[in-house]
Amino acid sequence: MENDSQFQKYLSRYNRWDVYKRDELYQPSDSSLVALILQSLWRPPALFPQLRPRADTSAGPPTTTRSSEKRASNSAKTNSEKEEDTRTQCASYALELLTYGGLRSHVLGALVTNHRSAETAQFVNMLKGGVLTHPFGGSVVKLNDGRSLIVGGTIFQSHGIIGRGTCVSQARMEVEGREKDVIVKWSWPAKTRTPEANLVKIATELATASGDCWVLDHLPKILRAEEREFDENSPHWRLSELFWEHYRLRVLRIVLQERLYPITELTAAPKLSEAFHGIYKCYRWLFETAGIDGKVYGVLNDFDLSVLRNKEPGSTSKQRIGTEPYTAVDLLVVGPPPPHPYRFDLESLFYVVAYVVCQYHEGKKIDNPPFQLWDHLPTTTLRAVKQAFLSNSMTTIPPTSNFLALQRLTLLLHKMFHDAYNARTDAQTLAFLDSSPTDFKDDTVDRLITFDKFEKILVAHLPSSA
Repeated sequence: MENDSQFQKYLSRYNRWDVYKRDELYQPSDSSLVALILQSLWRPPALFPQLRPRADTSAGPPTTTRSSEKRASNSAKTNSEKEEDTRTQCASYALELLTYGGLRSHVLGALVTNHRSAETAQFVNMLKGGVLTHPFGGSVVKLNDGRSLIVGGTIFQSHGIIGRGTCVSQARMEVEGREKDVIVKWSWPAKTRTPEANLVKIATELATASGDCWVLDHLPKILRAEEREFDENSPHWRLSELFWEHYRLRVLRIVLQERLYPITELTAAPKLSEAFHGIYKCYRWLFETAGIDGKVYGVLNDFDLSVLRNKEPGSTSKQRIGTEPYTAVDLLVVGPPPPHPYRFDLESLFYVVAYVVCQYHEGKKIDNPPFQLWDHLPTTTLRAVKQAFLSNSMTTIPPTSNFLALQRLTLLLHKMFHDAYNARTDAQTLAFLDSSPTDFKDDTVDRLITFDKFEKILVAHLPSSA
């Protein structure tokens, strides 16, 4: 902390300040899941006593109670029980942080009570300075084949407390006898998940065997892929030993691929539309021919969230993950995500088109871009904003002067999603009024969002390069 005296000032105002280290784990009691959460790095007497089952909690499964009974039970709690509840809550957050991927050596937790909002905001802002923004920068990593990977700057780093802890870095390494710039992605998926390098290999081999060699232009060239498992002394291994099937053991996967360039560097409408058409064709081929569900962005593909369709289950995550500004409306939910039909990816592709066409000029983002708030809104608010965006006309959001030739394309794609979701709302309303189930096909919104409809709009309104 840069200003230690200020830190101590705030520290003295609050009831608890616990830092949990994951070098040592509590042995869990029979009914307390969070009992394995770590010993405090600072050890004042009884700061974090051995967690134990609540006195008012039975050993059996939970039962339902009336709200009046719940109020009576809550009011009857002693101060010590309430304190333990808040500690248990903090410990559960620490467990969640350590359960997911990423470079995490400890969990820093702040429990603020009897606070004033302005002071709390200052306190939180102080904590932000401790974020590790370049976790791999300057490192030299020895690969399993003996080559050295010299890691440079960070291109992308996930800051979420859940997910795979993905980090994308620039790097240099020897490729075919000479040193080249490469891109390296580090992520910590569940060990049971098919590696994305395997999926790319399957798609590459199938495209070659079937004669669809054009697909290879839209797949990443993976130069090297490695997997590192956590050893028996790691917190991840200990958590898996303690929680068994309730904990998904993770592995570090390192994927190195050729360096690519952002699609936003394309400044001519014909070139950009050609790139988007290639994206669409490759995604449809992957879905229909290769049987791979996932997200594809031009040549810069992301197969990390992909699965082999009908051959393995989708993500077992209880949370929706992905880049929210490009996420389909139906996926913007709190809690377990719904099944993933291909229309979600078509909707995501539309958002990418709108983002680039309406916000970039000469390769740079314009001042006051129309979708800038989408990058910062919480999930439920973003869902409402996107619903309003799809419900209203897009004529008030023009393309930049670079991409005026793509306005008709973006308006018609917007209209397709607008008409589909309005039709679904009407069907749901009629079903409610008639008190009868609807046979509305939600996977394609009653065939209003399909590959053929999307492609018809795309092909008919691509600007000519002449």
